[in-house]
Amino acid sequence: MPFCWQPKAALARIEQSLELGKAATAKAVYVALTRIASDRECATFQVPITHVAAFASLNRRTVERRLPDLERLGLVTIQRSIRRTEHVYILLTLSRHDTAQSRSDATAQRGLGDTPLLFNNYSTIKEEKKNTPAPCAVVIPSILDTPEFQAAWKEWMDYRLSLRKSKKPQMMFAGQLSWLAQFPSRNATEILRQSIRNGWQGLFPLKHDQNSRTDKPNPRNAGIATDASEHGRRLAEALAKRQQTHNPSV
Repeated sequence: MPFCWQPKAALARIEQSLELGKAATAKAVYVALTRIASDRECATFQVPITHVAAFASLNRRTVERRLPDLERLGLVTIQRSIRRTEHVYILLTLSRHDTAQSRSDATAQRGLGDTPLLFNNYSTIKEEKKNTPAPCAVVIPSILDTPEFQAAWKEWMDYRLSLRKSKKPQMMFAGQLSWLAQFPSRNATEILRQSIRNGWQGLFPLKHDQNSRTDKPNPRNAGIATDASEHGRRLAEALAKRQQTHNPSV
């Protein structure tokens, strides 16, 4: 996950319940715990206290002093081991209802202790994320809609997005699907795997395959060299222009 989540009400509770210096280190420990929970996608985890200290950029003794404060504030439950090597941490977060209440002036006037904590774990966040539609979702043509192509297409989308080269990926993917629809599903699947295998940004007909050759260019490969000779020609032209710039004729 690119971000770790902390409720504002939890941070506000730390700020309003502890002294300035203690609040700063307590927030660092709390953020470290939420980061570990986010990485593991689970609110319950077991790690050495030195691991928490490293994530919080604090020494071990400071973390040991702040953990009881976070327990007292109802933000984390700790099942301590006998040898004090690896504790089990259960990260507790405020519910949306409780978070909204903590922002109101009435709640602030009553004091933090009057509002009971309702707990929610990371499974809810994970479920919401799973139900969110993909930002680059496009419709696969029926002629290509096979399990093999679907798997290859997903792998291609993940690979292509990881390059971060396109500003309009949905338009790019729609154009590529339209171009692939002229091939049999098996060939289209292999075209995707060919580009991933070779680290290409675009899609090209299969080499040495008469059945997959086409005179129709891929509209999403504009500006990309299609073979080694074309790449060499462009490189030679660029070098010639550079030499003319640095060595103008008299």
